[in-house]
Amino acid sequence: MLFAKLLKYIAVGLGACLVMLLLAGIIWIQITNARLERRLADLRAGGQPTSLADLRPEPVAPEQNAVTYLRQAEADLMAIQAEIVAEEEKAAEEQAQKEQERENEGQEGETPEPAEDVVPESVLAATRAAVAARPGVLALLKKAADCPAYAVNDPTGGIDPMVDPAGADQAMVDRINGPPRAAARLLAKYWFACLMAQGKRDEAVGCCITTLKLARHYEHEPTLIAFLVSAACRGMAINAANRALQTGPVSEGARKALDDELARHDVYKAYHQTLATERAYGLDQFDAMAGGMGALRAIRGREMLCYLDGMEACLDRAAQLAEGKSLGLMPPLKGIYAQLMIPGVEATETAAMRTEATINALRVLLALQRRAQPDAPAPADLAELGLPARATQDPFTGKPLVVKWVEGGWLIYSVNFDLTDDGGDFDDNKDAGIGPPEEAKKEKEPAGEM
Repeated sequence: MLFAKLLKYIAVGLGACLVMLLLAGIIWIQITNARLERRLADLRAGGQPTSLADLRPEPVAPEQNAVTYLRQAEADLMAIQAEIVAEEEKAAEEQAQKEQERENEGQEGETPEPAEDVVPESVLAATRAAVAARPGVLALLKKAADCPAYAVNDPTGGIDPMVDPAGADQAMVDRINGPPRAAARLLAKYWFACLMAQGKRDEAVGCCITTLKLARHYEHEPTLIAFLVSAACRGMAINAANRALQTGPVSEGARKALDDELARHDVYKAYHQTLATERAYGLDQFDAMAGGMGALRAIRGREMLCYLDGMEACLDRAAQLAEGKSLGLMPPLKGIYAQLMIPGVEATETAAMRTEATINALRVLLALQRRAQPDAPAPADLAELGLPARATQDPFTGKPLVVKWVEGGWLIYSVNFDLTDDGGDFDDNKDAGIGPPEEAKKEKEPAGEM
């Protein structure tokens, strides 16, 4: 009898404890959710987006919106890319077959391959034919680049991220990653190579400028993916422009137009803006996931507060970059959702700094070549080139970029994120910058280095 009463009291006590824990949990959830709502209200009051819907741009006249012309060019652009890729694959197969034949015949060595940035003649012919069959595509890309605005009214293509987060994400990735890269490859690789082969060097530089302008437009797309695509397109343009500048004459007008365009690229401002859009998209995604999982609904407030804290830390780092300050390691973040975002943010932060480094390197090259004696030793102080101080710096160290005269021309680079000078070795992202293209590497008397 006594034992039964004891069990009853224990059960009642446990039940009371469970009720108290449940009540405490409910109160904790209400408190964290209230904190979250206050935090979101503060962001909205500051004009910051907290969802993709907040990113909808102001109405823009179609003729002033780059998106208008890019959409008109998209079908032709993708068709041109398909034809060029098919020819590239054919050329690669022929190259492999030649190597196999040499091996079968017992010949030593491999069939010489063209340099990485040199387009085979068969691919050039395919490019000319593809563009000739669609004569309006280049003009449309130029119109898009010259537009004053870039406004996408529906970044997820009509898919509600709250209903289908995976579908919305894929639709956005497909739209951001496909046509923009195709445009950059056509302009800054294939058509650029066609113009260079014809000796139209100024027009080839013009293709690079058009690509750079489009890259600035892409910065207005939401999410980190868009920033990385913009950085990739910008990188193609910079590599191509470097090839034109270091392998032959380019007019002063084309050089000035290129430098003026490079000066308009504020990479860190764009990165900061991208983080704000990523935060808005992340809030949408988390709400969509939490809506279908009871466990996430229970910890929604805490996880989203941790996420907002993490994004605030990343935005602070972006602001420090814009101020020219050196960055330490990413601070430890709380919350599962916040920790999951770290690899993507770190990769994008590094891409922003590498992009800044290559822009600076190309501007330094332009300044060196503007001198009365372009091949003279680089000045001991790069400030003598007349560029803004930030335009001559290595963003990873805060020190001046490394500038060397080597076989074929100028090697200008940053030591990159490992802070180790690998002598201008750009393989595996050891260093970041520009150097003489393969076709420019012929013996010249060294003019000096710094």
